[in-house]
Amino acid sequence: MTITGTGEPELLNGTLVSPDFFELVGMNALKGRGFLRDESEVGRDQITILGYGLWQRRFGGDPNILGQTLTLNSRAATSSASCHPTLIFLSALSCGCRSR
Repeated sequence: MTITGTGEPELLNGTLVSPDFFELVGMNALKGRGFLRDESEVGRDQITILGYGLWQRRFGGDPNILGQTLTLNSRAATSSASCHPTLIFLSALSCGCRSR
């Protein structure tokens, strides 16, 4: 996926996850919140959870980016959280997100 709108366009690796992602991995988001169950309903806005590395590198760890709208693959997506850096598989990836 490609992120645009804030700085230079950047090609990211990402993964789609279910609303119960944090529950399944037994962790909470580092900052912000995980997905809400009703966010998986068709027609809802896209919600994105930033990988820790992306959050630090692109946004300087700014907590104010959470809740803001980002552009991923030319679609608006609201950032809801940053993953904990110990989620190695998402730290290595740039972004973990779920789309409808």
